[in-house]
Amino acid sequence: MPLDVLFNFSARSLPMANLPPASNTSPICVNKRRVKVEAHTKCSYWALDMLFHRLLGTSLGIPRLKLQSVGCHLPCCIPYAFNIQHDPSEMCKFFHSFRMKIVSNLISDLENVKKVYPNISVKQLDILQDTEGLGKLVAKHDLVMSMVPWKFHPQVFAACIQHKRNVLTASYCSPALRAMEQQIKDAGITAFMEIGLDPGIDHLLAMECFDETYAKGGKVISYESYTGGLPAPEYADNPLRYKFSWSPEAAMTTVLNGATYLKDGEVKQIPPGGALMDYAHPMNDLVGFNLEGYPNRDSTSYKDIYKLKDCHTVIRGTLRYKGFTKVIKALIELGFMDQSPHPKLAPSCPPTTWKEVTCMVLGLDPKSSVADAEAAIRKKLNMPEETVHEVLALGLLSDKKAKLCGNPFATLSTHFSDILAYGPNERDLIVMSHQIGVEWPDKRRELKIVRLVIYGEEGKGRAGLAMSRTVGLPAAIAALMVLNGEVKQKGFVLPFAPELYKPILERLKKEGIEATETTIAL
Repeated sequence: MPLDVLFNFSARSLPMANLPPASNTSPICVNKRRVKVEAHTKCSYWALDMLFHRLLGTSLGIPRLKLQSVGCHLPCCIPYAFNIQHDPSEMCKFFHSFRMKIVSNLISDLENVKKVYPNISVKQLDILQDTEGLGKLVAKHDLVMSMVPWKFHPQVFAACIQHKRNVLTASYCSPALRAMEQQIKDAGITAFMEIGLDPGIDHLLAMECFDETYAKGGKVISYESYTGGLPAPEYADNPLRYKFSWSPEAAMTTVLNGATYLKDGEVKQIPPGGALMDYAHPMNDLVGFNLEGYPNRDSTSYKDIYKLKDCHTVIRGTLRYKGFTKVIKALIELGFMDQSPHPKLAPSCPPTTWKEVTCMVLGLDPKSSVADAEAAIRKKLNMPEETVHEVLALGLLSDKKAKLCGNPFATLSTHFSDILAYGPNERDLIVMSHQIGVEWPDKRRELKIVRLVIYGEEGKGRAGLAMSRTVGLPAAIAALMVLNGEVKQKGFVLPFAPELYKPILERLKKEGIEATETTIAL
């Protein structure tokens, strides 16, 4: 999650620049103990906003009394979550007791943070290169919020296990993390997982609906959930109808994944490599947005995770504006999604234009004319002219210099980070739709549609993005719950139990993040 959440959280709570420094002599009591908190961030390369270009992830730390802290990508999430209590006097006390430190591998980002929030101290650290430094910081904290890209979580978790410190992340509980489960239990720590938007809010809303159904004697017989982070319709103004609020390379990788889901009692599998785009279908319950959806990851695992013993259909998927998948399919056909090393796309190669890159990807002489390249694209695609036009509109035959990244996929992803980024005054849109089939004891069947639609705020740059709020705020609330002793469990904790999802949903509602539910008789 990008550091723009820092601005989102702080702008919605008391301005830190106007608060006096935390006192070393009179810290307040939190959960019956005196604490002084500093938060830091550690980073790993992600696509960020205009201010924070390529930050890595991070972690948020809550240090013990009079000790330094570890840090986080969301340094203001704890006070922001506390703001949910809507008690200015208590929040003031909270700010006075918490000092924050941002730890990043990019000094320029630290300088920018310091300009906006002079009361925050900063430190430069690369968690991939300085594991000893990471360990020392973790050791001084009670909680680490790990917001690094998913593949780097194990390094952070290992440090938390070694020093017996609680950890929280918005990411999926990956196989690499799951393999550490026994170590986490042996360390006696809490590892709060999957508490962002998706995964996160999707769990909260689904479990609330499931439990309400069971409490009334019903059975859940089908579950389909789709989520999309999109530009607001007025800003979906490019061939993909999409813009990147996070790493384009990471986002684009997902379209190459395979998927597994359960449909009418039968397990369906989609192979990796791009076949996923062939399974996109119109989202008829959201006709006003003109969306399409396609499955993602392994949905079948959620039948057991959610304990959906009566379900014949379990599908979790991604939402995009209609037209996204056909352009992605064209890019796959042309070879731009190839992740194999390409000798002429190495970073050490001479400066190369995008027309030359496209020619090389197509197997043409780099000196071929634009007309020849266009003809080759049309021949290879054999798609409607509209699709060809949209592919060309991505600037693939321009004279712009390409940033070569070793292979077509990475090079294209970097290009997208330039041309498909959110503008400073643009807003995004979060759409989440759960369709839950229910059967009652009298054999009546209903379809419950739980929908969350959140728009970003214009004029606030990345700090106003709905993605920042809906990923960062649940994590902030959960972090505060861990600190306040509301989370008692040790080992892996996911937000499936009522004592977890109910208070988080209630606090989200107070911040304007609330779903609607409609019921249709079947």
